[in-house]
Amino acid sequence: MNPAILEIQQSIIGNKAEIHTAFGSKPLIYADYTASGRALSFIENFIRDQVLPFYANTHTEASHTGARTTRLREQARQIIRGAVNGTEEDQVIFCGSGATAAINKLTDIL
Repeated sequence: MNPAILEIQQSIIGNKAEIHTAFGSKPLIYADYTASGRALSFIENFIRDQVLPFYANTHTEASHTGARTTRLREQARQIIRGAVNGTEEDQVIFCGSGATAAINKLTDIL
């Protein structure tokens, strides 16, 4: 198996969770990735350790925290643009959580 895929699988928070049923404990099977994916430990660790201690609104760069959060957002925009083979002419628009927010944003634009 691809090492990156294996790392992602092993990093799913709750991957080994069980639920209690009338038939005893059963493994939790999550099958709703269309709406919401499962949290990944390496992403949550990065957010906890690198983002949240310095988090601030991105509408201001007058403070260290605001400027840092703005830089992180712009780095994320560039990473996403590269991941989808976008060019500088293509826009990456952050629009909220999940596919529903993206679809709503698209229909609003159209």
